[in-house]
Amino acid sequence: MAASAALLLSCMTIASDASLYNLTTWKEKWVIGGLANHGANNFVKQFKPTFVDYLNREVSSYFLTPISFEILPLSSTEIYTAVEKKQVDFLFCNPSIFSCLESENGIAVGATIRQLRLGHQISVSGGVIFARADRHDINELVDIEGKILEGEELSSLSGSKTQWETFFLNNISYMNWPSQLRFGHSQNNTIYDVLSGKVDIGLIRTDLLEEMKTEGKINIDDIKIIHHVNYTVDQHGFPFELSTHLYPEWPFSILEHTDWQVSQHVVEALMRIDETMNQSIIGGYATWQAPL
Repeated sequence: MAASAALLLSCMTIASDASLYNLTTWKEKWVIGGLANHGANNFVKQFKPTFVDYLNREVSSYFLTPISFEILPLSSTEIYTAVEKKQVDFLFCNPSIFSCLESENGIAVGATIRQLRLGHQISVSGGVIFARADRHDINELVDIEGKILEGEELSSLSGSKTQWETFFLNNISYMNWPSQLRFGHSQNNTIYDVLSGKVDIGLIRTDLLEEMKTEGKINIDDIKIIHHVNYTVDQHGFPFELSTHLYPEWPFSILEHTDWQVSQHVVEALMRIDETMNQSIIGGYATWQAPL
């Protein structure tokens, strides 16, 4: 019996040790870079509970020598340098920046965020082209000719690039046809600029009009959508106004040099988050899903 007990204890010890991983290239800190569109402080406040507090708790214990995670807020220009110099191991950014990095830097999607917008879970988004409802001279895409357009900034996916593609596919140059192309650096401001008559046509992301209506900030009847389109998503109609194609929500991506065991446990941990947890509530999202 003593021998059997010793053998059983030995097997249990082996099984316990086998569940812990010894990294090929060990390091203590794993850095998650993130596009901080609204400033570093806001990014940290929104995603530290997910990328630091939660991952430290859920992932560290899988390894023989505990590891930890930290976040690095980055601007749209700083991201490229951080990736090239391997200052980050994971990256959370918009799909436009990801697509630029993917082909040149060996970066792959591990998961896609599912946003929670006005009670709807969505894993895709797009852009809206709109004008004031009383502008009877603006009804179609071609009506941008000679008008003043305003977007967020040239690099903005939902506030410039998606609309650019829509114009391009309809043989319209949104650089040359308008009398002026402005960038207001705030999609909320773009809405107010259109309503006040400072500009003729605005370019914003999907769901923002509905969000500002719900908050009582605008009367949506004062606005009309140019080039309205419909898509089916998750077997339902896309729930928000839309003028462009839909694109995947922000990817959580893995850099080529990042250890596969760490990556695996990080992605699995993210997918265990649901919309009732503090991490998602503070982060303003629902959960994470397989890459789109």
